[in-house]
Amino acid sequence: MKRINLIATSLLLVGYLCTYAQKETPKLTADEYWKGMPMAPEIHLLPYPFITKDSIAGVAMVNETERKMKDRYDERNYIMWESYARYYREYGQAFWEEFPNDPRKYQWFRVTSMTPPGYFADMLRFTKLKAQDINGGVVNIDTIAREKWRIAYNTYRQEYLNSPMVDEQDKKDFLKYELRVAFLNATWRASESEKFDFTSWLERATAFIKIYNAKDNIPEILRQANWFFTKKEDYGFKEDDLKKMIDLFEKTNIPVFQSFAQSKRLTMKLQKIPLQIKEKTFDGLEFDLKNYRGKLVLVDFWSLGCSTCIKKMPEIKKVYDQYKDRGFEVVSACFITGKNSQGEEIYKNEKSQIKDVYQRIGADWPMIYLEKPAEKRHHIIRETYGFLGVPQLMLLDEEGKLIHHNNEMMTEGGLERLVKKHLEKKTR
Repeated sequence: MKRINLIATSLLLVGYLCTYAQKETPKLTADEYWKGMPMAPEIHLLPYPFITKDSIAGVAMVNETERKMKDRYDERNYIMWESYARYYREYGQAFWEEFPNDPRKYQWFRVTSMTPPGYFADMLRFTKLKAQDINGGVVNIDTIAREKWRIAYNTYRQEYLNSPMVDEQDKKDFLKYELRVAFLNATWRASESEKFDFTSWLERATAFIKIYNAKDNIPEILRQANWFFTKKEDYGFKEDDLKKMIDLFEKTNIPVFQSFAQSKRLTMKLQKIPLQIKEKTFDGLEFDLKNYRGKLVLVDFWSLGCSTCIKKMPEIKKVYDQYKDRGFEVVSACFITGKNSQGEEIYKNEKSQIKDVYQRIGADWPMIYLEKPAEKRHHIIRETYGFLGVPQLMLLDEEGKLIHHNNEMMTEGGLERLVKKHLEKKTR
């Protein structure tokens, strides 16, 4: 009951603050008005309670009491973020309209663009979904307010980028972070038919790279683009949408984007042809994935430097132990980092460290090394499997064809849900 009251109070606060911000106020000077500008949303967030460290992966782990406390902090922070993000935005819009020649409006625009509200109309449902580690879906959204902001944003954006009062470096930073911020709240949709505007996003990414020759930012942009494929359902995409994205990447005339498109085509082909892996396990035995036909198989691609990969392993172990007698198998494929350009080992005794992680997890499934002497094998693997980094979880059906790639498996409990659903469907 307390939780419902908190959410109801916060929603009333949002309505009051936004209405207050839009009300006609006594004539103030720009300095007086700016002085009343609320603090940015992140200022209101509470820090998380103390969390212990897991010695294997160096990743935050929590016990049950700490987890419940963290959930309460998260819930409070979601509500406060939404409330203050909308208030900050409404207040700044009023400042922009009242003082169109004041350059401080550009400061407000940068901040509100980087700290967007989600325009959630039902915070109770939203916080419940977040508490279940669900990071996307159809929820009740104030689409009218969101659309009004979209229209206003395009106007503000054009003026910001064309203004001589805005430093060129600030413009570049804005365009870079704009690509990243576009994903915030994008997985929360007002309807099943709603989709992320990928075309506009790619146009802006391409323009940013060409205008500023921002080659150093390409890896980050591709990591962001990869989310469309690994979490396509969250963004409302279907297979035809992904094919259109690939076509658009190929038409950019940016070589790295075209290579990315090629790798994605290969990944999609794995849904129609069996994945093939033939290597040696870390204990020297021959391994051929063909021998696992007839089984549901998870192939876990990882590397020693990927803490997210290692953090996932105990969950994989739990699911494996629970379903291995029902036809579920796991294969770990670890990339060997090797040496840098100076011939120095990036990780000392790397294979030994990999074995240590494998044994401490208690993994009792095959583990193979994917080495890259002279880069050649590394490129063959990339071109065959069609991905750009780890973690990569590939769930293969009984014919060895790809049925799930990352997506829900990367969320807590997602792997078990997919494995259980597939095996139950098989036994019907």
